Amino acid sequence: MKYNRINELESYLKDVKSATIEELEQKFQVSTQTLRRDIKELETKGTVSKVYGGVVFNEQYSLNESKIIDIQRRTLDNLSNKQYIGKLASQLIEENDVIFVDSGTTACQLIPFLNPNLNITVITHSILVMNLLQDMHGIQTILLGGKYHPEVKSFQIHYDDLHYNFSKSFIATVGLSLQQGLTNIDVMEGEIKSKVMEHSKEVYILCDSTKFDRIAFNQFSKLTDITGVITDICPDSKYLQYFKKQNIKVFY
Repeated sequence: MKYNRINELESYLKDVKSATIEELEQKFQVSTQTLRRDIKELETKGTVSKVYGGVVFNEQYSLNESKIIDIQRRTLDNLSNKQYIGKLASQLIEENDVIFVDSGTTACQLIPFLNPNLNITVITHSILVMNLLQDMHGIQTILLGGKYHPEVKSFQIHYDDLHYNFSKSFIATVGLSLQQGLTNIDVMEGEIKSKVMEHSKEVYILCDSTKFDRIAFNQFSKLTDITGVITDICPDSKYLQYFKKQNIKVFY
């Protein structure tokens, strides 16, 4: 029934946060026309928003909270797993490294595990990262400025103005899949991630196991552009085989 299908669509989008039109067509086995009508009803209801190539769930509808509160909630989601990933990531940092840490709530969890005795430079556009670094006086810190983006507590730096070269970058992602690579739901953040990766000797993706097989609407990188993946549990065998073939390191 139509009512049940729309409820199932709404529930699915609430769980995955975002999805492409193609993904939803395959998931619910409906035509593009039917899917667009269903999405229109949910959009009118206020639970979802259409974006280029896909749909995102409106967190404010179910939480009745501001976007800033939402990122605080997301910081706490799967916190122990994110901390575990952050600890693994911190072990890759060496003397004299110049690292970039992006605005993802998983990426920032490496900061508490940094060795304060290492001579390193941390560059970021994230307020979350900056707040964690503010009392680490032995670590040189550079905060990239620009228009403030409260939804993710970061500054929207213009990627053409990014002239730093990084020994290592630590990038979070909304989705990681063999079909679409690395994806997110914020185009500007995606462009920053892409530019940083171009300027990095080594690129590490930090993502917990829930991000595997997820596809958001904005692709910011191919998997072949990364050095390694840092996650909380051993990935599925199809990923292990692919990573081995592409010489991508896996840490878990």
